[in-house]
Amino acid sequence: MIRERELTYISLFSSAGIGCYGFKQAGFECVATCELLEKRIKIQRINNKCKYKTGYIVGNITKKKYTQKFLMKLSYEKTNIKLPT
Repeated sequence: MIRERELTYISLFSSAGIGCYGFKQAGFECVATCELLEKRIKIQRINNKCKYKTGYIVGNITKKKYTQKFLMKLSYEKTNIKLPT
């Protein structure tokens, strides 16, 4: 089966990312993840959770600074996805 476009997801509050394993097995790619603790993001990086190095965001997503960073990442992903013709 040929996919017309890539399957992606975002991850919020997923701790070390263990719950995202099923998404990866199903062919989805994480484009952004946000966590409060650096040690959780370190585990996610070790497991190559995100497609891009810039997708790992450490901070409180309820704070404007981190919300904007996360939304900028999603906006970039949206504009660079090849849509089916």
